[in-house]
Amino acid sequence: MKLLKQYSYGAKYLETDNENITMGYASNIDAFVFNPTNPQLKNYDLNMSLTHEIAHRIDNKMFKSDRRQAFTEAISKYGETIDYQFIADKIKKSDSLKCNAPLQDIMSAVSNGAIPLPAGHEPEYWGKAGKKQKEIFANLFTLECFNDSDGLEFVKSELPDIYDTYISMTAKKLGR
Repeated sequence: MKLLKQYSYGAKYLETDNENITMGYASNIDAFVFNPTNPQLKNYDLNMSLTHEIAHRIDNKMFKSDRRQAFTEAISKYGETIDYQFIADKIKKSDSLKCNAPLQDIMSAVSNGAIPLPAGHEPEYWGKAGKKQKEIFANLFTLECFNDSDGLEFVKSELPDIYDTYISMTAKKLGR
C-alpha cells in the first residue's frame, strides 16, 4: 500500500530501555518506539509488527478511528453476543489462524481480553478510551497489507459490521 511507505517516513524512531515497551507508536510525539533488549521482541514478526505500528500512525493522521461513531458502535455490538469459547476453538483449530496475531488481537479487543488466545491485551488495556478502535483499525490494515485472506475472511464472517464499517471508513482515501 502506498500509504504504508508514505507514513513510514517523517516519524522519529526512538530506542528506549523501558521494560514495559517492546514496540509501539507514540502519537503524542509522532514516534515509533522500540526496546531492543525486551525479551518479548524475539517473539515478534518484525515486518508485521512495524506495519501494525505504521497503521497506528496512518490512523492517527488520517482516519481517527477512535472518533468514528459507526466504528465504535460496530465494535460494541459484538462484546456481549460472541461465543468466546467457540471463537477460541475455531482459531486454535485452524493452521493459518492459530498463529495470526492481528486476528487474535482483534478478537481480544472485541471480547475485552476474555477470549483465551496467545496474542492480545489484558482487560485493563481495553478499558482505556479509544484502544479498541485504534487496535482493530491497525490490525485490519495489517491483515490487508499482508493480503491475509484467511484472517480477513474470518473477520468478514464473524464480525461483519466491524469489517464493513472499516471498509466504509477507509474507502475514499484508500481508493476502494
